[in-house]
Amino acid sequence: MGQDINVIRVPDAGAKPPRKPPVAPLPVLLDDAALAEVVHRQLAACRRNRTQLALLILQREPGIAPALVEAMAERLRGRVRAVDLIYQMDAGGFAVVLLGAGRVNVPTVQRRLERALSGPYVIDGLGGLAKALHHLSVRIGMAAHPQADVTGAEMVRAAMPSAN
Repeated sequence: MGQDINVIRVPDAGAKPPRKPPVAPLPVLLDDAALAEVVHRQLAACRRNRTQLALLILQREPGIAPALVEAMAERLRGRVRAVDLIYQMDAGGFAVVLLGAGRVNVPTVQRRLERALSGPYVIDGLGGLAKALHHLSVRIGMAAHPQADVTGAEMVRAAMPSAN
């Protein structure tokens, strides 16, 4: 398996934009407290339904172009299940809530996402250049919900890549 490369085409000013179905932007969470609230609500549902969840927090390189952030989000959407929740963090990363995590091998998902999101991205037509190749890296931390008394804030702290 080779690495994925996203090609983002920026059309000339006079060219018609290509027809592409609109993709809804990822919901943006302003801070860790907002993420903790989302996780708290999901934990309550997991307790009621006797299921598990896992939280992955992805930190990307700071200061990258918005087109690259969109390309990362597109890759991320294609690598998780439709039932999982994806959020863009205002601080510069992503959060993924894996619902029903008892059925998936969370460390395997973490490694696959690191491979899929880190690596080359090709930007076509940005800044007057024909093509530009960017290599990005991402760090991913994870926390799973094995015990009943964990809080959303505790899961967010445990999932921070610096804590892993």
